[in-house]
This record gives sequence, structure tokens and C-alpha cells, in this order.
Amino acid sequence: IDSFDNYSIWTDKWSSGIPNLNVNPLFVRTGSQSLNPFAGAFQNLARINFANRTTMIMGCAAYVDVLGEVLFGFFNNVAGFFYLDLLVNLDGSISCNINNSNFFTSAPNLFTALKYNYVEVKTQFVTGGPVEIRLNGVTIGTPAFPNLGGAPTGVDGFIFQGSATASVYIDDFYLLDDTPAPPAGNDDFLGAVRIYAEFPNANESPLQFTPLAG
Repeated sequence: IDSFDNYSIWTDKWSSGIPNLNVNPLFVRTGSQSLNPFAGAFQNLARINFANRTTMIMGCAAYVDVLGEVLFGFFNNVAGFFYLDLLVNLDGSISCNINNSNFFTSAPNLFTALKYNYVEVKTQFVTGGPVEIRLNGVTIGTPAFPNLGGAPTGVDGFIFQGSATASVYIDDFYLLDDTPAPPAGNDDFLGAVRIYAEFPNANESPLQFTPLAG
């Protein structure tokens, strides 16, 4: 999970990227900061890498100035392409692409510019695997995952792609791994969560951490 609050060095928590951490309260959904991804070369995109996983579940609050933006994608570094890009189209519909080829488009007029919308995706990254896309808690599509052909199953990276022409802001992000079976409660959509970064302010009894001297 990430609130994008209380840190300024991106690679303390993420694998790479040169995004902006926005502190303008007009574009923050929860806490004190939101993510303003940088659109540019692949190595500059806000990315987190992990061991290959077949099923992933994610959610984030997304705000765009204008419609027609790519929000995020799941990547397979071995195959070398995006297995799922999620796009907000000019008509307010949401599309999913694999390697720049569309495999799902929702009804129009669902995603609204100039406000936060909560987007969630649960995907099994195998040929014919189930995919579910939710917007603001409502399921808007359940396509089957496309035929991978000879490409490997699973993904090993998640990327916020950002925009070079308009502002995209991200807040209240979660990413769940459903491979193998996770603890109960972490195996399905969490809904439109709000994530707060809180610091300890006193010792409790019993102590659950070893305090540092001073």
C-alpha cells in the first residue's frame, strides 16, 4: 500500500522512476501528498518490480485534468511488453490493452475528469484467465485475458505511466499478490480505500519493537 505521504526519495520504496510527489491540496485525496507520475523514457517511469506472479489485484484513486490518458500497466520483463495497460479514453470509457492491442473497452461516460475516481483491477495473467475491472466500486467489465501465445505467463512489474501533456495524480494505492494464496482479506478487492501514513508517538505496553537509544 502507499499513501505517497511523508517521503521525498522515490526509490526508498519503489524500484525506479522520476515522478513528482505533489503536495497541492487540490490534487490530494488522502493525507498530505499524491503521486504526479512523469511520462518519459521507460527507465524514468514510476515502477515497482517483484517476483513473477500469476494473479494480481490493485486499486488506486486517479485524477486527470483531461480525458485520454494511460494510467498504469502491468509488465513482464522477460516478454518485454505490457500485459495490461489501463487507459481512460476521451469519451470517459476505460480500455485495457496488451502490447498496445485492445482487448476490452467499457461503456462511455464512466470516468470523470477533474475529480478522483477509484480504479481497481484483478487479473489472472494466463491465456483465457479472468479479468475484472471496477470503477468506484462497480464492476464495469469482465473480459478474458488474451492469448499469450509463446509469451510467459505472469507479470513481474507494475508501472504508473503518467502524462506528458496533462496532469495525472494518483493516491491511495494498493497492490495485492494472489500467488500463492494470501491471508484472508488480502485475496480480493479492498474497495475505495483511504491510506493514511501515521508515525508512532509514544511507547505502548507491551513493546512490539525494540526502541533505539535516545
